Amino acid sequence: MKKRKRAILIDFCFCLLMATSAFSNSSRAHPQSQDPPKAAYVCPPCGHDCLKTTFAKPGACGVCGMKLVDKASVAQQQMRHAAKTERKKVAVLVFPGVQIIDFTGPWEVFGQAGFEVFTVAQESGPITTTFGMSLNPDYNFNNCPKPDFILVPGGNVLKTQSDPEVKTWLHQNTEEANMVLSVCNGAFILAKSGLLEGLKATTTRSLVDGLAAAAPNIEVVRDTRFVDNGKIITSGGLSAGIDAALHLVSKVYGRKRAERIARGLEYEWHSDGLLVEN
Repeated sequence: MKKRKRAILIDFCFCLLMATSAFSNSSRAHPQSQDPPKAAYVCPPCGHDCLKTTFAKPGACGVCGMKLVDKASVAQQQMRHAAKTERKKVAVLVFPGVQIIDFTGPWEVFGQAGFEVFTVAQESGPITTTFGMSLNPDYNFNNCPKPDFILVPGGNVLKTQSDPEVKTWLHQNTEEANMVLSVCNGAFILAKSGLLEGLKATTTRSLVDGLAAAAPNIEVVRDTRFVDNGKIITSGGLSAGIDAALHLVSKVYGRKRAERIARGLEYEWHSDGLLVEN
């Protein structure tokens, strides 16, 4: 009798185990239905803070007025674009006494354009800009990646423009770079490096005569925001560097993209610089 009860109990446990296994397999094969993900909409790139806002319904952005787009499709497009396009690299030469707006203004433009922007100095370690800002360069001359573009800002350039290591680094990297842009009296650094020989150039308004005296083989241009020789672009001082940076972006990605960046920055772009015919 006991053996029979034991056999029945074993059979019951076996059936229970088989039923549990079958239910588990069925659950894996037919998972419980989940609520579909909620749709989300975002503002297309416009340069405003509204880019960080997610909307539950389609329509227009209440900040910039642009038509909202599906967030998932935007993310997919960005992933495809990133996979196909390597970011352009911009090396910003910095040195003790560098003028802040000369490089931070163009930096904002290049960042909005999707460029990879980094600072490079002659040596590692913090430097002090005009008005006391402390800056830690990303690279030095020995470990700097090869840039597609070089930005040479102005400021206290007297020592930098005469430094042989600066001249060597500029020559080596200008040869392989697509374009070089100087801002303000950063033109003196290019001039003393021999990179403006036979070209037209400009600088900040108060130093135009000084540039002509320092580099007799340069045709100095007055009353223009920037001068584009093709590969070498020089601009006037301070905010004129933003105009030249937008011009550089327009050469790479087209005028419409540069205009969109200018609108996003709420900046009135003076795009009528001098374009030198080669």
